[in-house]
Amino acid sequence: MTTVTSSLLAIITNEKLNAHLKEVANHVGINKNLTFYMARHTFATTITLSNGVPI
Repeated sequence: MTTVTSSLLAIITNEKLNAHLKEVANHVGINKNLTFYMARHTFATTITLSNGVPI
């Protein structure tokens, strides 16, 4: 039995995503170590909670 999986968007690893975030941060002059984990939690606390969306 063969399983075929397809997705609309490319699937990349957290390691690769963090490397892309670091590259963007360097390009725009942000001197913090950005990670996907940090971005996810920042979004949850800044955007959703401030707009009354429960976690």
